[in-house]
Amino acid sequence: TLYERDSQALDRIISHILEDCVASESVKSAELHRQGVMTLLTEAVKGIQHGIHTNGLAVVKSLVKLVRQSPSRSSIHIVIGSLTSIIHYTTPETFQPVAKVIVDELAITEDAVTDDFASFASQIIFALVSVRKAARIEEWSGIVKLVSTLVKAGTKQPLYNAKTKSQVLSSLAVIMQSAPIESVLPALGLLDMTRSQEWIPHFLAFCDLFARLGDERYQQFVVPHLQKFVIAHWKQDPTTLLQQLPRLAASGPDTKMQCPKEMQQYVLEQ
Repeated sequence: TLYERDSQALDRIISHILEDCVASESVKSAELHRQGVMTLLTEAVKGIQHGIHTNGLAVVKSLVKLVRQSPSRSSIHIVIGSLTSIIHYTTPETFQPVAKVIVDELAITEDAVTDDFASFASQIIFALVSVRKAARIEEWSGIVKLVSTLVKAGTKQPLYNAKTKSQVLSSLAVIMQSAPIESVLPALGLLDMTRSQEWIPHFLAFCDLFARLGDERYQQFVVPHLQKFVIAHWKQDPTTLLQQLPRLAASGPDTKMQCPKEMQQYVLEQ
């Protein structure tokens, strides 16, 4: 299409729309304004019979590209809202090109990841996978690769703030619970990383979310890591651990959690 061959005009239009939303964030009608923009963008993407308009993919690509370059609360809200509407409108077959455009636009190397990018990308991943319970996703490899990059980048160095770490782990949990098992298995090594130094303060919350999303995979994939975490790190924050451990360990009838003798003694002395 015209916009796919030359995206400059479309980029300029969408850039002005996003800048206007950011500039009006403090105005009373800001939320109504954002809702209107989301409707405009969504309608520009929709085609007939649950399909995508001829220029729809170009609109999605431009929107994701521009927000990636300069993410803000308003612009991310607009992307997520528009994406959610598109997911509800489409079928798995008609949504797949949209998902591919988004994942391709978010492709990145570990060394290039920043906190802002990780926050934006993980929110996009969470929306892609959680809306309609991942029923629109047919191809998982790109999504799994993206979340792997985010986790690995955050494991190497203190790159993310606390909110971003939570967002990245949430996207990992929803993928591990929703993707077909053949897509999950190659990424199981990421669970080892969630127990590393950078993720320790968020590991229990990650376990809690994973358990709430589904017991079978939680028991199979996460409980062994929870056991290792208890043994290795219980001294760091024993109060929080003791508050959450009964619920996390009781999620399944077959869960048997072994506590170190020092930890048992600590509990008896309280």
